[in-house]
Amino acid sequence: MAYHTIPIEVIELEVTKEKVERLEREFDALKQRVESIEHRNHEKDLDEKEAIHEIKRSLQALESDLKTALAQARLREDAALQREDIAISAAEKSSKGFYWSIGLIAVLLMASLVRGFLG
Repeated sequence: MAYHTIPIEVIELEVTKEKVERLEREFDALKQRVESIEHRNHEKDLDEKEAIHEIKRSLQALESDLKTALAQARLREDAALQREDIAISAAEKSSKGFYWSIGLIAVLLMASLVRGFLG
């Protein structure tokens, strides 16, 4: 039986070649993992940006609703103040009319009393 002897340099080359191939596979696997993580991070960033935009849109809608509500409240307050002014004016006119009536009655009574004494 004849043994073939393989020189040490060839064995070392084979081991180094296998090691390089294994390291290349590991490198490719790591590279794919990094790309996958970057892709997930990119998707996450997009999702976060979309969520932020949605929150901004909601805040803008809320701000618009608040402005509308404030404007309506101001209109109602102005209308209430106008009604109050009208009521005060009517009460003042009513009071003046009442006092004029009392004055007129007093004048008529005095005129009647004067006629009674003179007459």
